[in-house]
Amino acid sequence: MTTVILYGNAQDSVYDDINSLMSNYGITTFDGEKLSQNNGGGDFLFIKRSEPLILDLPKGIIVFLNKIDKVFNLKIPKGFTAITRSENSAALKVLKTIGINAITCGMASVDTLTLSSVLEDSVLVSLQREIQTLSGKTLEPAEFPIKVSKSYSEYGILAACGILLLSENIKI
Repeated sequence: MTTVILYGNAQDSVYDDINSLMSNYGITTFDGEKLSQNNGGGDFLFIKRSEPLILDLPKGIIVFLNKIDKVFNLKIPKGFTAITRSENSAALKVLKTIGINAITCGMASVDTLTLSSVLEDSVLVSLQREIQTLSGKTLEPAEFPIKVSKSYSEYGILAACGILLLSENIKI
């Protein structure tokens, strides 16, 4: 099971997009009060947080749901990889300071993940540079077609794809 910290305002539509795009997977979700599961809950553990937390886990993924102005007391273990918007300068600054690898998402040439094509029922996500999965495997630049049944935010699509690439589960 891959641990995914969804950090930020859980009411943000990005969380809903990620959850919907990954609905074919078994997800256990903990929101601080309630634990719920879909599809058996065995593929991913989603932990929704809007406040700093201390993680004592060997590896996982932290997704910054929305742009944040400041990050206080955020302790992320070295085995984690972050996913964030490229314009989230506060998160990128903290991640660089504490030595956490980040996958940036957006439409710029400097981003790790971008959308290269958007159609009514599918999108093409481009991995623009190689990344290391959580298991240590190197993924080379490639494009990944993703079927969609409705309109999603660019960042929601890219963050979901980043989670699936890092966990080596790309079957959207």
